[in-house]
Amino acid sequence: MTWAEATVRTDPAGAEAVASAMLEAGAHGTATLPAGHDGKVAVVGYFPVDDRLDARLAGLRAMLRRMRIAGLPVPARSRLTLRPLKAEEWATAWRAYFRPRRVGRRLVVAPPWERIALAADDLLLLIDPGQAFGTGNHPTTQLCLAALEQWLRRGDRVLDWGTGSGILAIAAAKLGAASVVALDVDPVAVAAARHNADLNGVAERLDVQEGDLDRVQPTAGFDLIVANIVAEVIAPAAHRLAERVRPGGLLVTSGIVEGSAWPVEAALAAAGFAPIATTTEDEWVTTVYRRVPA
Repeated sequence: MTWAEATVRTDPAGAEAVASAMLEAGAHGTATLPAGHDGKVAVVGYFPVDDRLDARLAGLRAMLRRMRIAGLPVPARSRLTLRPLKAEEWATAWRAYFRPRRVGRRLVVAPPWERIALAADDLLLLIDPGQAFGTGNHPTTQLCLAALEQWLRRGDRVLDWGTGSGILAIAAAKLGAASVVALDVDPVAVAAARHNADLNGVAERLDVQEGDLDRVQPTAGFDLIVANIVAEVIAPAAHRLAERVRPGGLLVTSGIVEGSAWPVEAALAAAGFAPIATTTEDEWVTTVYRRVPA
């Protein structure tokens, strides 16, 4: 997969809103670079180069316009620029701003090139994203990591649907899952997840596969499924998810903006899921559901 780097220079007060707009438009990751001499920060987003790129960028421009009209701190002089990202540039792009981060009580996410001090009960997640996304910097990933820390039980069988760099699958393994299946339709993500599983010493319990949800049998009976994707993907898959989690098992959904959560909630309720916990950060919603026994 190849990527395009979209950049919006804006006032620091508007950086968070711009980053959220990029992610909602279809960016797979964002970063905010330090302010320059003009006082502006650069918000960069990474978009897959495919036949939907133009539509994603048009949607981003429309969202920026709507935010300005609504009075959000995105100044009128914010300007979107785009450039293709060469493979060698992508290989080093994340190093500029990927720093160790503590998530939840025990989880510490760090790149393999950083040296960090850990507390006695910390669990270190070494993540080298390569050309996949998932460094733990985005709120949806952090919310999912916190949910796994709270709800996963030692010995659980876990499915990570849309694994990306493998960060959630690796966290599940380190938190005591007996086995983890990690799925992604992108072969680049599959390669990155396998590499990261090796880095973390959990490859023997982490089965990374290229494919969608139908790759695993409906009778798989997972104890916990985590789906950090988008509402438009999760909602239509509600019944397929219900088939793959055991009665009484858990489903963690994320990648959902507050305003678009209701179709997911309705679809999952119709499939036999009941919400038991919801957390939000920067308008992103993560919900833990329990599959109600028939």
